[in-house]
Amino acid sequence: MVRYKRHHIAGRPECDKYPILDNDDNELIRNDGSSIEFRGMLRVDLNKSEDARKNVHVIMMNPSAADSDESDGTINKVIKFFVEGYDEEGYESSYQEIIDSIKYLNVFNILPIYNPNNDVLFDDFNTIISECGKGYLEALLEENIQRIIETLKDDSTDYIVLAWGGISDGFPFTLYYHLVCKVLDSLITSEKELFVFKTKSFAREDQDTLTLQFNPRHPRGCNLYDLVPVEVQSLYRIIPLEP
Repeated sequence: MVRYKRHHIAGRPECDKYPILDNDDNELIRNDGSSIEFRGMLRVDLNKSEDARKNVHVIMMNPSAADSDESDGTINKVIKFFVEGYDEEGYESSYQEIIDSIKYLNVFNILPIYNPNNDVLFDDFNTIISECGKGYLEALLEENIQRIIETLKDDSTDYIVLAWGGISDGFPFTLYYHLVCKVLDSLITSEKELFVFKTKSFAREDQDTLTLQFNPRHPRGCNLYDLVPVEVQSLYRIIPLEP
C-alpha cells in the first residue's frame, strides 16, 4: 500500500468510488481476487497556507489505486508538485503564483475503472460487458465524461491540467480517443486557464511539451517541474502557448 504523505495533505481525501456489480448485485471479481471498481472524482485538500484557495482539476488516464485511504505513486507525485514545486536549486517557475494559490486538487480520469496495469484494462471492460451488458458500460463511461465536462465548466473551477497521456497497445485507441475528444470538444470555447505539465525525464533531461502523438504528458514515468499554458483549438489540437 502507498500512503499519502501526511505533511502534504489536510484531512482525509474524498473519493467517489464503488464496486461494479453484475445483474445479480454481485461484485465483479478478477482472476486475482480483486474487485473491479469505478472511481469518479478524487479530491485532495492540500496542506497549504491560508492564502491558497483555488481549485485545480487534473484529468488523467485511469485510476491506479488511490482512494480516501491509500494513495499511489502518480497521485503522490502530483500532490508533491502542487505543495512543494520542483526540487531543483535555482529553478523559478513562471507560474509559481498559480501553483501557490492552489488548495484543492481534484483528479478525474478519461477511463474511470481502477487498474494499475493498462495492458489488461480492456479485460475489465470485457468483463463488465459480459456480466452487465454493453449498455451498462456505455452509460458508465458517458456519465463519467459528462461529469468531467460539467465540472470543468463550473464557476468553482479555477485551473485545468490536461494529463492523460497515450493509451497502451492493450486497449482500443478508438474508444480511448473517442472519450478524449469529447473532453477536448468542451474545452475549445472554454475561458478557463488550461495547462499541461512541463516534464523532465528521470535523468533530468527536458522533454517536449506534448508526446509524439500530441497528447498531454501523463505524470507517470517522468519528473514534473512546471506548468505550460495551452489552448484547445478546432480539430482537437492542444496548442502550447509558450515554447
